[in-house]
Amino acid sequence: MSEAHEFGRTQQSDMDAYQDYVRKSRFEGGTTDWQGQYAGYIIDEQLECLTQHGVGSHLLLPRAWWQHMKTHAVMLLGQEPRPLQDKMADEMGDLLWFATDIEDRCDTSVTKACEQALERYVPGQVFNINGFEDLDKVVMENADAIRMPGRYASYDAAIESYTDYVSVVDYPALVYLRFGEQVTQALRVAERSQKEFGEVSSDELEKICNTTAELVLAMTYIAHDRLETDIETIADFNKEKLRNRREYGKENDINFSLFREAVEIYRDERNHA
Repeated sequence: MSEAHEFGRTQQSDMDAYQDYVRKSRFEGGTTDWQGQYAGYIIDEQLECLTQHGVGSHLLLPRAWWQHMKTHAVMLLGQEPRPLQDKMADEMGDLLWFATDIEDRCDTSVTKACEQALERYVPGQVFNINGFEDLDKVVMENADAIRMPGRYASYDAAIESYTDYVSVVDYPALVYLRFGEQVTQALRVAERSQKEFGEVSSDELEKICNTTAELVLAMTYIAHDRLETDIETIADFNKEKLRNRREYGKENDINFSLFREAVEIYRDERNHA
């Protein structure tokens, strides 16, 4: 069996199963100050996704620039986009691991947290997400609603809303980084409470859960629209990469491109069976 097909032997991923895996693969490290550590991890992983393998931020340009970027990718990136997309997807898997672990450490289901986040963005609609494939579908259907106040927006009390918004569709990089910043801010607040009062309040935990789920929504959109893969493949790869790393060491890490290609072959064969 080829390396690619060996990597592709995965069952359809499930968000709850992935959370169980993250919990079992967690390294506790003997400290209760996980909030401060994870604030740093979120920043590091976001930046690694954007910068470690090339000018990844170019792939997350505003919508108006995206078609131009794809047309002139080699000139702007100095390479074809596919290798950079795959390397960014690999790094995004590590960020997904930490985001999922944050939800788990707060005794929250990442599935439920994402459902609630979507319901905040799309009032009046109830979401029942059954795995990563469902998450990808509902995020892409409602991506224009996943948004944050624009840089120069002001709050209008008359309409109880901001005057301007930027959605993850409009400017993925901005929303991705701002959502990550909100997670780190919530974690830093919890870190101070833990140090000063010996506990974190329920409101602070809720803030961590909410902001982390919003980051996962942004990642799901970016994986589909800009990295041209999906969050399920990224989660499956992350599990396989960490399993392989435990057995053979980081210097023998598996390749996301081969894994993605194998998954695409598997799904195509399944759909035509």
